[in-house]
Amino acid sequence: MGSSSIRGFAREARLSEGVLHSYLSGDTYPTLDRLDQIAAAAGRPPGWFIGAGEAILPSQPVRPDVGSLQAAVETVDTALELAGVAVGAADRAALYVSAYELLQGAQSVPQATAQVLKLIMGGKR
Repeated sequence: MGSSSIRGFAREARLSEGVLHSYLSGDTYPTLDRLDQIAAAAGRPPGWFIGAGEAILPSQPVRPDVGSLQAAVETVDTALELAGVAVGAADRAALYVSAYELLQGAQSVPQATAQVLKLIMGGKR
């Protein structure tokens, strides 16, 4: 990245060139507010900068996709029915989260159902 690229990116991110250089060199690290600025300028989610799968505090509340959430609920309910297992509310909620994450990972409903069924059956031993 040339100095003009750094200068332009710093301007887009509303940061000084010196601050951006200190982040790039590893001398300092951005606050969450500044990470949001950098992410917005880069067109990336903040989590991209700290590694996939890492938990971060979102700047805006995250609203789940209703269609995927409904598919997750149906997936878990189907898997529980197939397994003939009754679980408490906390375990059911954890299964909903797992199914939702599986579906967000581009798995189909049958694949997610099979994975949730494996989770259920693994806990039944």
